[in-house]
Amino acid sequence: MASSNIIMPTCKIFQDSTEKFLDNFMEIGVSPDLTDNMELNFEIDKRTNQQDCYLTLARPNDAVDITEIYKDCYKGTYPYKEMEDPTEVRKMISDENVYWVLFKSPKDEPVGCFTYILDKEKKRGYMRGLMVKKKYQSLVDVKKLMIGSMIGMWGTFRNEIYMWYAECRTAHNKSQYLATICGIRPLGLLPNKDFFLDKIESDFFHIIYSEKVLYSLRRKNPILIPELQEIYSFIQKEYSIEDAEYMPSGFEYDPILEQSLRLKPRVSAPFEETDKFGYHKVKIKIFGTDSYIKFLYTPTVQNIEKTEYKVRNETELFVLLNELKKYAHLKRVRYIECFVSAYLPNHQRIFYNIGFKPRGYIPSWKRYNSHNGEYFEDNIIFNLEKGTISSDIKLIPESKKIISIVYS
Repeated sequence: MASSNIIMPTCKIFQDSTEKFLDNFMEIGVSPDLTDNMELNFEIDKRTNQQDCYLTLARPNDAVDITEIYKDCYKGTYPYKEMEDPTEVRKMISDENVYWVLFKSPKDEPVGCFTYILDKEKKRGYMRGLMVKKKYQSLVDVKKLMIGSMIGMWGTFRNEIYMWYAECRTAHNKSQYLATICGIRPLGLLPNKDFFLDKIESDFFHIIYSEKVLYSLRRKNPILIPELQEIYSFIQKEYSIEDAEYMPSGFEYDPILEQSLRLKPRVSAPFEETDKFGYHKVKIKIFGTDSYIKFLYTPTVQNIEKTEYKVRNETELFVLLNELKKYAHLKRVRYIECFVSAYLPNHQRIFYNIGFKPRGYIPSWKRYNSHNGEYFEDNIIFNLEKGTISSDIKLIPESKKIISIVYS
């Protein structure tokens, strides 16, 4: 594989949408085909003497190689232990919604990998685990490998996945930088969410959209509490979207209903399902109703995420959130995360009053179906964490702007 004379400047890689990003590379003849040893016949900024690699989709017999990449990069400390288990990785490779893009040398040696998890119902793709073995990190162009994998995956699923997101580390700013140059913008802070290499670490939430999901399919005119004005104004400028409506504080709260929920045995104890890697799927219900809150608790990183709830009124939400906080206190959880509708200001107010902080605003995050077809609603990232973020946090300028708005 010889180096190419085709040069793609970094300044041209950044685009406002996945379509524009892909068109940029289609114009220079890059084919998004990962099924047949995809070669990257271009250079970023200039020709280099770095080793060329090809990209391919992992097969089940690549599972051991993938686990070795994780062990090499994290010195055996990676907290999500299923990624170090060949049997589990083999199952994930066989899942039609999980894709590992493998980076391989001309001698067919595994150099690194990048994971893509698809949710075709919600039209989202999650990117995680950009890994290159230590001995290759100075020998290969990691930027080009990442971009190549995105060309392959975004191009293959351009009609099925409308947004691609990632959670970028802050122990270094490499992943933030690599995401941002491709148009995957930081829109939210996840303070003290993770635990890598035996240290508590914050992440940034990054995302890129297709044009249609951000504009033609997006529900407009969010209704927000005043505390969200600064973060929404930032997002509004980033994407040139409309003004929001701001609703003053205050909602219909029923203390008698709250007391009846608490005094009578109407709120269930947490029901938990725990898998072999220690993940706890937890659900708390209000008996006699369809109301609940459910979430994923991960002991290895002491966090709660993937929180979802259904309630009939604000009082039920208030009670269930207090039960969530009780569970978190019992388990010594450091971080709780929930995405909240940008069109339900009373729910936003309850989260805020109970101690959660709005740390990001994500346009078009949640998909719905109606008789007129699909549409997408904005969500706010609310989180609650213990402690302050590291003083040694590494940020790019765009991430610094988010922190200045949402964290104090």
